[in-house]
Amino acid sequence: MEEKQTLFEFLDDQLPTYYNPLGVQIYLNTDSTLIVCSDFPGVGESDTISVEIFQLVKSFQRLKSLLKISKPEQLEKLSPIDLLALYEQGRMKVICMLDGFREMHFLKDNGTIYAKNHLQDIHKVEVPLNTADDFIKYTTEYYDSNKSFAYH
Repeated sequence: MEEKQTLFEFLDDQLPTYYNPLGVQIYLNTDSTLIVCSDFPGVGESDTISVEIFQLVKSFQRLKSLLKISKPEQLEKLSPIDLLALYEQGRMKVICMLDGFREMHFLKDNGTIYAKNHLQDIHKVEVPLNTADDFIKYTTEYYDSNKSFAYH
């Protein structure tokens, strides 16, 4: 009987970049931190708009804990919808980038959404954000109404 690979062995063979069949990506950074991300469900490819579900984790153990997985088969079945559920729980971020420079990070905390702009200014979001279009619209309106932030 052939011995199955552990999750660590599987990722060690795949990294520095692993793409699962459902569009979830894991990157190993040079400082040994890991990034798990995917495109926001339903967002197509664009040169000017990006909406991703994203989280930086400091270790393999934290990756396992975040994703609640322990086997390679579980990693292969992880979907962007699963990552979106983690965002809803406050365990991942949504990042919206427009035109390559207007960037906003969104994080939920006890049902409240907070946003951080590219200058690290954090504010409470007062409108519901549920779809990729909601995040795009919010980011666009934020930077359009705060022209002084737009190019710093």
